[in-house]
Amino acid sequence: MVVYKITCEKDGRSYIGATINSHHRRLEHFNHLRKNRHHNIFLQRAFNKYGEESFTYEILERFKDLEKMWNREEELVNTLPNLYNMMPGGIRGPRMYGKDNPKFGKPISEQQRRLQSEAMSGENHPQFGKSYYNNGEQQVVLSKQEVEKYLKQGWKKGRLDTRGQNNPMHTHNIDFSGINNPNVKHYKDFEKIEDLRSKKKTWNEIAKELGKKSPEALRKSYTNFKKLK
Repeated sequence: MVVYKITCEKDGRSYIGATINSHHRRLEHFNHLRKNRHHNIFLQRAFNKYGEESFTYEILERFKDLEKMWNREEELVNTLPNLYNMMPGGIRGPRMYGKDNPKFGKPISEQQRRLQSEAMSGENHPQFGKSYYNNGEQQVVLSKQEVEKYLKQGWKKGRLDTRGQNNPMHTHNIDFSGINNPNVKHYKDFEKIEDLRSKKKTWNEIAKELGKKSPEALRKSYTNFKKLK
């Protein structure tokens, strides 16, 4: 059980973490960073900018008590300056909601508030610099670098008009009665069911003869079909 630090030698910032398996956690961090899918956006961007050779991993302290390890991580994250960490330390799992969360009822430090705000502000926001374009049938979100390509293909800036009959879910004037209803099952069996019902067959017998698992589902489906027919 250790508290560790990942440091970028280029910008001097660090990431503080805690784990019961240092070797596995180190491999996990760098594997995610290489694949550009690390959960910490600040650490990922620095890794992409400066390269793996600019980062070091070191163990700060070792522990025999799990609670002391988490508390020490929390203390370092909430006091050390110039960190990549976006969330307060001491986060442990798997139950992290309500009173099971060690941060339940505790205010977030100003440093953590600032980091979380920066993570979704300006160029950090996933939609920064992007706009909607449509071709009358589809719409996409494009960055400035992609716009020219789509404009040449006849796309126009703006969202697709999906009001009224332009809405793909618009169903006015569409006949969903009887066999046109996509939610009614067993259509191919209904004539057979009518014949069996005229012979006073029970729903259990009808379901068995038609190879259906649920007599009740068959009955309801047939009843709905009769109402819509």
